[in-house]
Amino acid sequence: MKKIKSEVINYFEDLNEYDKRSVISDCVDIFVYEKKDLEKYYNKNVFTFLKLVRVIKHKYSKEEFLKFIDNIIECNEDEMMKLIKHYVRCGTRKLDNLQRNIDTLKKVLNRDTSNESVLSVF
Repeated sequence: MKKIKSEVINYFEDLNEYDKRSVISDCVDIFVYEKKDLEKYYNKNVFTFLKLVRVIKHKYSKEEFLKFIDNIIECNEDEMMKLIKHYVRCGTRKLDNLQRNIDTLKKVLNRDTSNESVLSVF
């Protein structure tokens, strides 16, 4: 996740203000309305950013999510960059926690399964 986080943040830091707004605006429609055939025309880091925000804002409807992203790109450049970094960090943290929980569940399930096999002998 650290690599993803740094790639996405570095990508947006390298863009000028206009390009940040443009690519996010273009890509959010592609992302929300699942126009997969258009994704190839844009950098994957924009979609990674949108996916990370969506992880956090998963309860939002498509329209609410679009409005939320619009609010981000309407900020001044410094504030927009702060929000991009914030949501990238929060999204990667949430995914790391989810992965830890999945790994813990797998360990518990494997332990329970191995105990069952031992008990089945008796």
